[in-house]
Amino acid sequence: MSLTPGSELAVVARVLAVRPGLTVVEREGVVVWASPGATVQPGEPWAASADDDGADVVLDARVHRIWYRRASSTSDPLFRALFEVNAVSKLLIDPADGRIVDANPAAVRFYGWELAELRAMTIYEINTASPAEIAAEMERARTRRRSKFEFRHRTRAGTIADVEVASGPITLAGRTLLLSIIHDVTEARRIEEQLRQVQGLEALGRLAAGIAHDVGNLLTVITASAQLAQRRGNADTAGLMTEVLAATRRGADLTRRLLALGSQQALAPRAVAVDELLADTVGLLQRTLPAAIAVRTRVAPALPPVHVDRAQIELVLLNLAINARDAMPDGGELVLSAAPAVELPAVVTPGSYVAVAVADTGTGMDAATRARVFEPFFTTKPPGTGTGLGLPVAFGVVTQTGGTITVDTAPGRGSTFTVYLPAA
Repeated sequence: MSLTPGSELAVVARVLAVRPGLTVVEREGVVVWASPGATVQPGEPWAASADDDGADVVLDARVHRIWYRRASSTSDPLFRALFEVNAVSKLLIDPADGRIVDANPAAVRFYGWELAELRAMTIYEINTASPAEIAAEMERARTRRRSKFEFRHRTRAGTIADVEVASGPITLAGRTLLLSIIHDVTEARRIEEQLRQVQGLEALGRLAAGIAHDVGNLLTVITASAQLAQRRGNADTAGLMTEVLAATRRGADLTRRLLALGSQQALAPRAVAVDELLADTVGLLQRTLPAAIAVRTRVAPALPPVHVDRAQIELVLLNLAINARDAMPDGGELVLSAAPAVELPAVVTPGSYVAVAVADTGTGMDAATRARVFEPFFTTKPPGTGTGLGLPVAFGVVTQTGGTITVDTAPGRGSTFTVYLPAA
């Protein structure tokens, strides 16, 4: 079979030529390359014999299995070539005790430990699953009852990565080990979660907006009737109607917030200078925040204006700042900053954006709270002190504007809400 010079398969073929007559490359049970002198030819079906060893190699996102005979150890030149041939992270694991026998350069870069350090560790020190679960999954991989797994792995830097692992047995010098190929899917999982959150809010927002329209119509009738009764009635009746009208105004305000949650309120976007927007917001905050909270602003020079409804975005920033105040009961620092957005969340349309961040030094949030922070009616405040609509409404307004909001938080480290606003 002829191979295009310089192709990935041609490179592998040259590597495998160090063992002439003993190597077969197959994909889905069909030979795609055989070393000179082999008894099979390209295009023929292939079934491994008992004394064959195999390893997977990824070429152009296609998985090929390369079979060869009598690889004596992990120092075998052919094994080393296969093990280190591409940039996918690979670990060689002893299923008996979970010891990491070997790691390729890509795994060293991914995990952050030196090769000698990884060889002195076990998979139990990297995998966040329970020891019993890890042992069971290694047994499944060893017996080929299962070959693909999803785990969370630790790195030397202390981060936790979501990984997909393809693992299977490989025999070297009569010893059965597990060859695990690790793919980092952390970013993909984060994007999936963002999309699920947006889709859930959109569905709930549509429901809330429908209810808001119906309630608004009822409030209009009640308000008109109360105003008429107030004009025609006596003093006692007029006093009662005043209370009714006050209640209808509160109801109308709630319906506006529900419409914002559903991204269906009327906006009047225009070009707004970001430095002026933050200056006005800080001016309002200084009259409402306690003296124990220091307010700072940081605005990058030459920022483009943003295309927003100024009044609505001011309310968004005020809402975020008030939440930050509540997270700092003993005081702290509140920083409002603005800079060009360098990396964009996957849920926004590509383009030019300004990232406006509201950061506090408060208590922060755990992962469970973080996951629900934009969920309508969810609140960690005591009963009667919060509606659970502030952040969802802010999210709805920013989404309708064409941007989004993200949050970076951890217990004891404060919270940073970043509002991505489209540049004008």
